[in-house]
Amino acid sequence: MPLQDTSAPGRSDNARLLDRVATTIQPPVRRKTRSDKGILRGPAQPRQACYPTRHVDHVSIPLTGAHGHGHRLELDTDDAEITLAMSEEGRKLYVIQNGDKTSTAVTIGGPCAQAFAGSTNPQHNITVARLLLGETHKGRRVRFRDRNPFNMRRDNLYLEVNATGTHHDIDWSKAEQRRAGLVEHALAKAHG
Repeated sequence: MPLQDTSAPGRSDNARLLDRVATTIQPPVRRKTRSDKGILRGPAQPRQACYPTRHVDHVSIPLTGAHGHGHRLELDTDDAEITLAMSEEGRKLYVIQNGDKTSTAVTIGGPCAQAFAGSTNPQHNITVARLLLGETHKGRRVRFRDRNPFNMRRDNLYLEVNATGTHHDIDWSKAEQRRAGLVEHALAKAHG
């Protein structure tokens, strides 16, 4: 016995069949409930200053944020003072990952980073490795010997030239000279 069709006259059999199938297959739409529903968050909390741990030959700075939580930035003692001054005592240190989370970089943001790079963008970031080298970007990559982006000690850093793929040790006396002028200019412009 054929089924009685109650749909509008003049519609094809296929359209009527699709209407019946569509109404029987679709499950009810149910939205996921938010896990933080009803929890008051209050105003945004400013980032707190980092308290570095001083070791015999280096300084360890704890990192915060979504990607930096639990990691520590390892720096030589001289470099740690400059890094903390440029990052407002660690408040402007950020850990950034690319989209597929295969590359991680520790960066400094804020007005000091903007002035260091000579940028007009108030959200400009510079990597800590480039700060230590005293350059913004000249076709060279800063690489890590142990492939740990949180180990910024001088004996762990080297340069790779993009065009040739060659590796070079860093001349730290030249890097300190370049960095001194740029850091002094950045701190004066940001704080004075």
